[in-house]
Amino acid sequence: MVFGGGWSKYNFPRMLEEWEAQQAKGTPDSSFTRARNLFYVTISRARHRLALLFLETLPDAALATLRNMVGVERVCELPHLK
Repeated sequence: MVFGGGWSKYNFPRMLEEWEAQQAKGTPDSSFTRARNLFYVTISRARHRLALLFLETLPDAALATLRNMVGVERVCELPHLK
């Protein structure tokens, strides 16, 4: 699954960054809920293997959320290409 920037309704890096705070609220913001639900649909359809590719730099908090979700050893950071 490829996640790129520029979406007006879905900001996946922000959703991942705010994961803990939004879940603790009990009633997450609608923009968070919309992004979380689409994220769930995209990652839950893989039958054997799933790769997530983010085309923008993720904040440290978003990377921490991903590491908690899938395990530290399964998150690879690619070098920046210029």
